[in-house]
Amino acid sequence: MLRAIKRSFTGGEVSPTIEVRDDYAKFASACRKMENFTAQLHGSARFRDGTKFVAELPSSGALKPFVFNTEAEDIYVLVFTDFELRFCQGEGLVEDTGVVVSIVTPYAAADTERIDYTQLGDKVYLAHAGYAFQELARSSHTSWAISAFSAATAIDAPANPTATWSGAAGSTTIEYVIAAVSDAGEISLASAVASVATGQPSSEWVAGNSTSLAWDVVADADEYYIYKSEAGMFGLIGIASTNAFVDQNYVPDTADGPQVSASPFATAYPACVALFQQRLVAGGANSEPRTFHGSQTGFYNNFNHCKPLKDDDAYEHTLASGSVDRITWIMPFGDLLIGTAGAEHLVQGQNGGAVTSNATAKPQSYWGSAAVKPIVVGNSVIHVQRQGSRVRDLFYSLEKDGYAGNDLSLLANHLFDGHTIVSWAYQQEPDSTIWAVRDDGILLGLTYLKEHDIWGWHVHETEGLFKSVCVVPGDGEDRVYFIVDRTVGGLTKHYLEVMVEKWRGDDGIKNAFFVDCGLTYDGAATTTISGLDHLIGLGVVALADGTPVYDLTVSVTGTVTLPFAAELVHVGLPYTGVLAPLPFETGETGNTAQAAMRGFGEVIVRLLDTVGGKVGPTEAKADPLRFTPESYDTPIKPFTGDKPIIMAAATGRDLTVYVVQESPLPMTVRAIVANVEINFPDQQGR
Repeated sequence: MLRAIKRSFTGGEVSPTIEVRDDYAKFASACRKMENFTAQLHGSARFRDGTKFVAELPSSGALKPFVFNTEAEDIYVLVFTDFELRFCQGEGLVEDTGVVVSIVTPYAAADTERIDYTQLGDKVYLAHAGYAFQELARSSHTSWAISAFSAATAIDAPANPTATWSGAAGSTTIEYVIAAVSDAGEISLASAVASVATGQPSSEWVAGNSTSLAWDVVADADEYYIYKSEAGMFGLIGIASTNAFVDQNYVPDTADGPQVSASPFATAYPACVALFQQRLVAGGANSEPRTFHGSQTGFYNNFNHCKPLKDDDAYEHTLASGSVDRITWIMPFGDLLIGTAGAEHLVQGQNGGAVTSNATAKPQSYWGSAAVKPIVVGNSVIHVQRQGSRVRDLFYSLEKDGYAGNDLSLLANHLFDGHTIVSWAYQQEPDSTIWAVRDDGILLGLTYLKEHDIWGWHVHETEGLFKSVCVVPGDGEDRVYFIVDRTVGGLTKHYLEVMVEKWRGDDGIKNAFFVDCGLTYDGAATTTISGLDHLIGLGVVALADGTPVYDLTVSVTGTVTLPFAAELVHVGLPYTGVLAPLPFETGETGNTAQAAMRGFGEVIVRLLDTVGGKVGPTEAKADPLRFTPESYDTPIKPFTGDKPIIMAAATGRDLTVYVVQESPLPMTVRAIVANVEINFPDQQGR
């Protein structure tokens, strides 16, 4: 009989092939099964928090964040459905005089998840290779508008320019154009050409020769740039503060020419978009899959440029590679990182400076990237590999003097084989978790903290299919939103739900919310809980004043009846958590328990703020942990400490301990200590 311990579960659920790798560093913290439990950064495993029902949606779709700042009134979730967009704030949809605010969009529901986005204040740029580039703008809490992207300057070109020659008439034509300059420094396109046909060559001007220029005043213009033609090119000759200028035979600076109009997205719709170094960067259009464009510095809708080019002009670059690999994402990360179907590129300016028209792109890896927007976690970029079924991180390596990365799905390949990631988001607080929706509606969680070498996967299932996920900042922790398809009354319903904030022991057992798609009643004591129309006909559970109530069914009127009156009731769909670490090893040098027959004596589960739960050698043979209330008319208080149990008799060569939580109650497992009887085979292998 050996005494063994599992003191950490940060390795998460791993592939069955890893169960024999007791030589691997993560073996001790890895699990055979981690379903509806989340790996905590300090090593414990915690029963997943439930989700609240927010609203029914007309179709499935996708969720995107809108975060103007960290104030609650400026944080929204954009809810894209079939050709419509709604706005969620907190735990409800935005309404105007009792009517849900919605606007029409060009996007079909099936295409909404592939909408890429970047936000600039009250404006969001929306990119999808199958749709015209769009801008979403908020003017108030209830006023939103979406429109096609306009590649233009914010200031008009001067109109009606004229040029008048002074001096003896000649036969030389002299041409001028004028540009207006806003107080922000944005330069308009050039005016129409103003010319004189009776001028003198510049070498023959004499005293008294000049050209007087005039034009219409441009609203909001701070000053005007005047350009003169020489050898077929226009060059700057002066700056005017009014709508008039006199040319005294100034020499044009042809290295500083007027702006040339450019509208790169008129027909080439970008697939991805980002903000980098005060520019809007977009690319990956169907017609030019390897090309990306950057706006002028500080002017995000302005893609004009001069002849010759200047450093703050808009730029265009095409990634050079042997195959035509589409740009799948653009990520500002100190440097500009661009993922394509064939490689991941670092884009830098000359000598590592700002990215301009002279930038270069250097491949950092050749894994290839899927068209899923990467996630930044600390000093790492997490991206989905080309096939959509592998997850990798990408970080700067001093040894390589470039970017390197790891396959984060390697140990849990059984969770990805035959599947792809379709939506994901990062919840920084409280537990540094990436939530990823798989193509079959299963939700995966990845607890990730690179500096402590923590990365472990966990699986989350519900009575329905997860379709999209989004995370926005909340009060003290980030809020996680989902679109979930659920079958109700034989019909597929599309629900917007939000994960409740992490329950802690001092919140009190009455406030524990461990049901899915649930609602809360808080009022006078009653046995009838109504308002559950979204769950009609489904079996639900309730936590009534801290006491679980099972085997309830929502009536056709959207109500359930409790066996006793309660004041605070959480009602929703049940879900089961299962935690099973890999089989216990002996820890003896030169010996192993692999393939040896084993059984368990006493098992001690070290718990934190826990009520309920079962322990056994399998899920089916798990026996309940016993908790005693202080009195029989009060709920059991959360327990912290060691809970011993003699497990059901079982033997096997790969036996382990299963911890199961079927109740709508909190559970955190800090460690599992077990007396393991191991029968090592003799020399005849018996």
